[in-house]
Amino acid sequence: FINCLNGLFLSGMNNLTINNTGTPEFFIMDADGLFTSRAIILKLINCDNLSLQNLNCTNVASTSAFKRGVVLDGCDNAVLSGLTFARYLTALELINSTNAAISNSLFKCNTERAILFSGLPSTGTVINMNNFDDNTYAITNQNAGSYDAGNNYWGDPLGSMTDNASSFGDRYQNTGGGMLTNTTTFAVNEFTANPILNPEINIKGNGIDIP
Repeated sequence: FINCLNGLFLSGMNNLTINNTGTPEFFIMDADGLFTSRAIILKLINCDNLSLQNLNCTNVASTSAFKRGVVLDGCDNAVLSGLTFARYLTALELINSTNAAISNSLFKCNTERAILFSGLPSTGTVINMNNFDDNTYAITNQNAGSYDAGNNYWGDPLGSMTDNASSFGDRYQNTGGGMLTNTTTFAVNEFTANPILNPEINIKGNGIDIP
């Protein structure tokens, strides 16, 4: 792919698994990166029963956080685990993707937010046992949905700054009438089993390079 506006878009692939016991990654490198400033590295549309596991999606370009990571649109029953997202505008966005489970993942230094709920609610989605570290917002909920965000590490033993003004932990926000529940039930130490892996699938230059 040359001079691509975005990375990889997949649609209508039910039971899709991107899960490897090796070291899969999506990397944004220098040498132009993706072609647009708000490029998406991976977008999945209407892919029910999706499994994304053990992926390191990290923007390592010197231009820093000016990309978008993974977008799920209409992907019901998705399992997302063992993911690493760093240095994006928005790392992970869910639109109308019901009953997703986001766990055992690291979200670090994302400049707008780590996780975004937009469009129609992703009813039944849970965000548990993740590490949030130095994101402007850990989670932004722009719709009327309610999401369980209990038992996460917010970057501070005192939890999220949104719940405790004495904390330096990542904030969260509800801007569309919905809510995040169980945020005051949190981990006081980071989860140490959330890996950062070595590259195997890279996005670099103006498109995708699969070695």
